[in-house]
Amino acid sequence: MATLTTLRNSVALKLGLDNAVAGDQPLIDEYLNQGILEILLKTHCTVEVGAMSTIKDTWKYQLDTDILAIEELFRTDTDGSLTPCEREDYAELINLHRNTGTSANTLVTHYATRGSNLLLLWPTPTSVFTLDLFYVPRPTAMSAGANDPSTLTYGRIPTEFHKLIEFYALAEGADYDDD
Repeated sequence: MATLTTLRNSVALKLGLDNAVAGDQPLIDEYLNQGILEILLKTHCTVEVGAMSTIKDTWKYQLDTDILAIEELFRTDTDGSLTPCEREDYAELINLHRNTGTSANTLVTHYATRGSNLLLLWPTPTSVFTLDLFYVPRPTAMSAGANDPSTLTYGRIPTEFHKLIEFYALAEGADYDDD
């Protein structure tokens, strides 16, 4: 298990940085927290479950800022079963809306994301129902020495990936220090 303190110390020692609050520590912390975000975005090693309700006649939704990426999206049908929705490229989903207008099937079957905050659905829901999401959660930045990236709050990064957090910070710190 790594903590912010152990990760800071390792990076500072290997790069010869000043691991003091008045020195390079804020920069080291920034690199370590960026490393956690990169690992989550590239590996999707942590996935949470969430739900959202559709709004009648609305196909564009703002995602919660706690969601870094959507892994999968399911429609909850009236019988309680889950039906997977197909991920589409943003441009393809816009073409579905443009070329087909409304569909005889009013249950969401396709989705796309745009940026990190916009969820688009097709066809446009004609009633309110629930969508279940499997998503990568946005962690809180580590700031106290005892913060552990294994906990949900700080990313729930499995311990086998902790070395990657250090490697990311080492690469960024070496670039900063011209090593």
